[in-house]
Amino acid sequence: WDITTAIWDATSVEEGYHTITIKAKDQEELFSQQIEVKVSQSEIMPLGELVPHFETYQGHLMNVQGRISFSLKSENNTSEKKGIIVTKDETGAAVILIGEYNALPLPAFECNDLITATVIPIKYLWKSIERKYKLMIALYTFRLPKRFIIWERLKPKGVYLLWLIKYDM
Repeated sequence: WDITTAIWDATSVEEGYHTITIKAKDQEELFSQQIEVKVSQSEIMPLGELVPHFETYQGHLMNVQGRISFSLKSENNTSEKKGIIVTKDETGAAVILIGEYNALPLPAFECNDLITATVIPIKYLWKSIERKYKLMIALYTFRLPKRFIIWERLKPKGVYLLWLIKYDM
């Protein structure tokens, strides 16, 4: 294997989304892959950009900020706390997953509180979601952000979530 790196001066590039094409050639063929990157002065990602550019952000730490629209919390008998926070900004909305594989205590908050969070965008496949959570999603479908549920032929295929890493209120 050969390893190569590239560095470019992002200060000379316009803000917004750009596609980078990576090409490599071995003795047999030419390989190429395109990736999307965002150049921005802001460290806060607008929530409305999450779904249209999900592949750009999936699995990467990012910062979001918004007002809490509503939340659903549950505690089971092992004192494990789980839930979601639906947060909105001027561009859109997103669902923040709290308590899943995470030792953070649940935040104390009220509707309309401002939250700034470091999150990792993830996609859960519908078949991997427990039945009780599928029912909860069905009950709250019209209160959840647009395009939160990934549909395929009028059936749910998965959901887009932001996995909470840390937060400030």
